[in-house]
Amino acid sequence: MPGIVLFQRRWSFGSDDLVVPAVVLLFMHIAWEVVLAVILGVVDFEQAKTCTVGLVNLKNYLLGYLVMISVAIVIEVIIFWVSLRGTILHAEPRDCMQYLLYTKLAVLLFEFSWQIVGILWLVKHYQSCKSESPKKAALAIIIINWIVMLSIIISTWCTYDIAGRKWVKMKRFQESLKEKTKRNKRNSGRRNWRQRSSFLRLIFHYRDMER
Repeated sequence: MPGIVLFQRRWSFGSDDLVVPAVVLLFMHIAWEVVLAVILGVVDFEQAKTCTVGLVNLKNYLLGYLVMISVAIVIEVIIFWVSLRGTILHAEPRDCMQYLLYTKLAVLLFEFSWQIVGILWLVKHYQSCKSESPKKAALAIIIINWIVMLSIIISTWCTYDIAGRKWVKMKRFQESLKEKTKRNKRNSGRRNWRQRSSFLRLIFHYRDMER
């Protein structure tokens, strides 16, 4: 099927090619959801004897990341479901895919900003805080997410179509030509009917004059 149109350009992948990426991200985020839920439920951040402020900030960071992962899971489930709809030639059920990808991009940008917050915490409090499980979880989250973002950047570069914007312009030009052709046919049909009606009136008029 033709490539999906995003940001007014065509890309070298279709809306039905997102099943595997959505499943991979979905399982990864579900695993991290479970790990973070266990850490937030077991570790007592307020009662730590050392680095109390740092652990409270770490708790807020992990809690915010847990909420963000929950949103990402919902979006990935919808992308997986929409990508399975329709067929290669019948792509109308997947027309909403571009808006889902826009939403996913917004979540990734927010995740990127959250990554920067985590790096600042690691630089400031990693050595002083003695609670091993939460800070190791934060470090692992940051490392894995940088790897995921790097893979997304590489995939975007591989699917970049140089002629994508020209293709979109050509499709719009073809659609405008079709619309003009349809309008001309309608207008010509109306003119032909008017010409025929006027011609019939003229014939009847001559017949009446002969009588």
